[in-house]
Amino acid sequence: MSSIQPFIDHVGRTIIGEVLGEENGNLKVKNPAILMVQPNQATGQLSIQTIPLFFKEFVSPAVRDTVGTWLFPKDKLITSTDIQLEDRIVGQYKRIFTPPAAASNPEIVKLFDD
Repeated sequence: MSSIQPFIDHVGRTIIGEVLGEENGNLKVKNPAILMVQPNQATGQLSIQTIPLFFKEFVSPAVRDTVGTWLFPKDKLITSTDIQLEDRIVGQYKRIFTPPAAASNPEIVKLFDD
């Protein structure tokens, strides 16, 4: 059974993703995202952003719906065996990777000029 779990990669980024298991000494993660925490100077509170590790829009449309699983070498990661992410963090993560409901006139965002 997969679950959304955090880990720290070899460059110190906090990453969360749907951990699918292990494969040849690697952690197999679906839809990894970087968890960014920054101070908000106006309020003194912390601002949390969840950013996809890689945007699917950069991938050929022919295979876009089938990509999203990454292998991270376990010997270069820091993991925990007892962290359960807060529900708001998990919700923010899920909103990033869940397609929005179909709209009658969806706004199309173009990354590149044709």
